Amino acid sequence: MENFKITERQKDIVVSLLHEHVHSLSDALVFAFKNGDDPAFYKAVKDIQGCNDLIQELNNCVVDYDDVELPFQ
Repeated sequence: MENFKITERQKDIVVSLLHEHVHSLSDALVFAFKNGDDPAFYKAVKDIQGCNDLIQELNNCVVDYDDVELPFQ
């Protein structure tokens, strides 16, 4: 994601969607844990970690509005 640039607002929108996804993954994780479904449990853990990693990457891609070339300028 070296050359990937987003504004703070764009990042906030994507992070909000990722948080919703993590919430549903958390529900799946609890369900799998209660039912002893180890593969589903570990998949949910891996997916949640992937979302958290993506959020960290997005934080590194934020630039000021002045630095972003918008296609409609």
